[in-house]
Amino acid sequence: MRWSDERYALDKRFVQLTLLLDQGEDAQGPRWQRGSQTFHDLGEVLAQVPEPAVVILGPPGSGKSTLLRHYELDCAQAALAGQAGDDLSQTPLTFFVSLYDYKPASANASLPLPQDWLAAQWAARYPDLPGLEVLLPQRRLTLLLDALNEIPYAGAEPVRLWKDFLRQLARDYAGNRVVFSCRHLDYSVTLSSKDLPVPQVRIELLSDAQVQEFLTLYCPEHSATLWQNLQGTPQLDLLRLPYYLKLLVAQTTAGEIPAGRAALFTGFVRHALRREVESDNALLQADALLHTRDAQRLVQGHPWPPFALPERGILIPKLSALAFQMQTQRAVNEAAQVRVAYDEALAMLDHARAEDILKTGAATRCSMYTSCSRSTLRRGNSHVSRRRNWCSKSGVPIVSYPVSRPRCTTWPMLTRYHHCLRRVGRKLQCWPRRWPATLIVSSPI
Repeated sequence: MRWSDERYALDKRFVQLTLLLDQGEDAQGPRWQRGSQTFHDLGEVLAQVPEPAVVILGPPGSGKSTLLRHYELDCAQAALAGQAGDDLSQTPLTFFVSLYDYKPASANASLPLPQDWLAAQWAARYPDLPGLEVLLPQRRLTLLLDALNEIPYAGAEPVRLWKDFLRQLARDYAGNRVVFSCRHLDYSVTLSSKDLPVPQVRIELLSDAQVQEFLTLYCPEHSATLWQNLQGTPQLDLLRLPYYLKLLVAQTTAGEIPAGRAALFTGFVRHALRREVESDNALLQADALLHTRDAQRLVQGHPWPPFALPERGILIPKLSALAFQMQTQRAVNEAAQVRVAYDEALAMLDHARAEDILKTGAATRCSMYTSCSRSTLRRGNSHVSRRRNWCSKSGVPIVSYPVSRPRCTTWPMLTRYHHCLRRVGRKLQCWPRRWPATLIVSSPI
């Protein structure tokens, strides 16, 4: 069970969930206000919140998918331990599914009804188990629907269909639960209505004291220096999530901190490459994918510029080119993710060692992606994906890196452009959730 592995451990000391209270559409102030009730895992939320559906809100890297996956794991472990009783036919069930896969069957088709789509997903994954049409009337199922904001279909129709599904579920199969994860309140709020409110639960950023405690626990030898370098700096606000702090402690050697988020991910990619070289990964032993001089520089710990990667070999340039091609070929209504068939990715790479490039990208957690995100390279499902979020839906933590830049020398220009766009967006109050990645990827924020 992958999610029971130590690297996916959930330290509840650094998880704080806050219930947002709905003041109603006619509220004079903000509609959603922070309540006094806090939780430390999804199980606590579902035990205390009576509504059939809830939304877990949080920025990229905050651990939304991890919370859903760990709840799934906790339920399975409880059933195996007999805590749910001896009758397994009454054991609560969970079903984790990524809403990125919720899409029309073909380019000209309409979106499927959510219940039909869920039934097909369940049957494909668990062909030997009773179908969803059997389990829903038993009223013991919790649907864990990840990444509402990543449905690859533009417009309001997807959320409207899921809202109708919630009404149908509450009417016909009361007792089942639904948990969505989503980045943005303005996207998920439309699920809620007067007749069927959907509470929103927000993952809170770590406080100064929690950041210090985290550093002390996970990097005791450099914790004091790290905190001294972080305190009062813009970098601290970027690192108030356990995921980013883990990236930091994994690569720091003397308590130094990166210049920004892009530098943090750049350093982690170098750290991952160094680990693979030191473990004698056969794909990196030849001089083609990773140049010998770069490999030596990684292993010997020589300093690198903040945003530099070993580009003498073909690995990084080829992954960068693949990411750029995938981004430019994104369909108009493909709002969250781009996937191409594995063979198509090989054709885009157009190199004799294309398969080795993809394998090494996965093995070293290098990303081909255009936003600071994590992603997956999967052969089993015959596709390569580019995600614009922080959490790998396959559970494989592949760190992404902004790669649509042709050369590091273009970064300062794009960085200035990005900050200019942000200033304009703030003044106009219209900074959108999804700018074209080629505009925002290169900003070291």
